[in-house]
Amino acid sequence: MRKMIFTCMLAIVSSVWMTSKAMCQVDACTCLFDDPPVAISGILQLVPLPCPESTEDIPCPPCLTIALNANEQLYYLNVWNDNLNALLDTLVYPVNATVTGHVYTAREGGLAIRVQDISLHASLPSLCDEWNVLEISNVTCGYCEVYRTYNSRLTTDTVIGGIRYTQLVEDDAYRGALREGLNRDIYYIPAGSAHEYLLYAFNAQEGDQLTNLWIGGSPADSPDGWAMTVEEIQETTPRTFVLSTGYTHTDEGIENYPLYITWIEGVGMDGPVGVKRCVGCADSRAYGVLCAYKNGEHIYTSDWGEQYGCEYNYDPYSTPADTIPLFSYTGDDPGSSTVDPVDPNQVVVTLKGDELTIKETSGDVITYSLQKESSNNAPKHMPMLYANTFQNSVSVELTEEGLYQLNLSNPHWDYRIYGTFNYPQRKDAIDQDIVPTPGAEKIIRNGQLLIRKGEKVYTVQGTEINE
Repeated sequence: MRKMIFTCMLAIVSSVWMTSKAMCQVDACTCLFDDPPVAISGILQLVPLPCPESTEDIPCPPCLTIALNANEQLYYLNVWNDNLNALLDTLVYPVNATVTGHVYTAREGGLAIRVQDISLHASLPSLCDEWNVLEISNVTCGYCEVYRTYNSRLTTDTVIGGIRYTQLVEDDAYRGALREGLNRDIYYIPAGSAHEYLLYAFNAQEGDQLTNLWIGGSPADSPDGWAMTVEEIQETTPRTFVLSTGYTHTDEGIENYPLYITWIEGVGMDGPVGVKRCVGCADSRAYGVLCAYKNGEHIYTSDWGEQYGCEYNYDPYSTPADTIPLFSYTGDDPGSSTVDPVDPNQVVVTLKGDELTIKETSGDVITYSLQKESSNNAPKHMPMLYANTFQNSVSVELTEEGLYQLNLSNPHWDYRIYGTFNYPQRKDAIDQDIVPTPGAEKIIRNGQLLIRKGEKVYTVQGTEINE
């Protein structure tokens, strides 16, 4: 009798065997589903077929089955579509996917899903798939920093050592390969290395000690990874993990201070895989994520991103010729107080062709006005052409030739900003000498910017100064 039951079980199992691989599926549900299908995202993996009542006479079938692991809840797949079965037969597990279908309780035990569709993911479920990262060079020189934004993104899958990974590229150059485990743990193989490091463990708890960690730099810095402790998990949105190496003692008895790093849950460190410079080394570079994306959706902006936007590039040694020089003053007009150059990290104004563009990084609402000289005589009168407010950036199209003055103000500032320029540009460059007409010259007197024409001296607003 037992032998007959076992034969029947094998017959049931064999009826749902997948082609070319010794894998089984749970028995199908014969019930009717009234509810619409659901879409569940997770990791497809190979697991033993559930078999709650095996005995020596009736052993469990010696085969594996495919289950979707969604936050540690297994859903055993039941697939009757030949095309989907053929797809599953070609995969190297584990693999990230979204499965659409109806959930039911399997006869063998546990939850199963009658599959209607399977969508594979090249990205990792617990991590963003695109980052804009700001690199700042010369951070110790003072007002000569070089800013560059580079893009990192996850692309296509690859198989390394029989395991499926997702490739990471930086400005289209291969940077390494990542995969996700079953507990929101993410692993990384850097370019040029065969060693797999632990990159993130987003389900870690305070006090957990992690080893084989990758925190940036080069594999030569730490070929076996770093050992760090999760010191604190801050309930920010998203959460912030603070890790530390702790105090260490050398053979000579010297106590070394700890090295700290932070993880932003789902986002990463100073970029998806940390800094590129030597970890812990003195360096004149800094890195930080500006913005991060998932499936094309902008989901994270850092403090730097709030300040600079999602992309920022500036090199003081190669300032474009169409950048308009800006100056600040604290009085009623530039002629009534000291005039100082404006930090280009704060405000940048450019003129390209007919388009005047103003970019400001504080995120505040800025008031701007644009005046134009009315004649070729001394700049005694500059009627207003535009006056409005903007936030972050604004562009204005110019149509009339002449000398212009741009004015910027903000209630939070204790100063005002102005810049003068000629339109159209002569020889595709801004006139660095603020000269309204031939025969006039720019002079600095007691820290004030003035214009001399013949025997007379004027402020840039056109007010004559009696000498």
